[in-house]
Amino acid sequence: MLQSLIKALESSNSVTLPNFGGIMKMGSSYMFNEFLKFNDGKFSKFLQETDGFSEEEANAKIDDFIKEIKSVLSAVGVFSFNEIGTLYQIEGKIKLEKTSFTANK
Repeated sequence: MLQSLIKALESSNSVTLPNFGGIMKMGSSYMFNEFLKFNDGKFSKFLQETDGFSEEEANAKIDDFIKEIKSVLSAVGVFSFNEIGTLYQIEGKIKLEKTSFTANK
């Protein structure tokens, strides 16, 4: 599901995860907006078109993905979105920080 999210962000600069928040591409980085919770249906439609899911299947996959994110955040306070960045839950607030890679010499 994470790869589908990344592909959706490549074709559209924002993806709303219903009742959770939105991820927006801002140049080469991403930001999380906890206020974008309204289900605009774009991510579901993207999954239907690219992965061949029915609307019900796509919505169920999205719901399961959001439950996984919330579960991991509540358990350990961190959820990785790979190259997008890492979500951190601090004092009830969710923040997305860009993943940085450093070379070891």
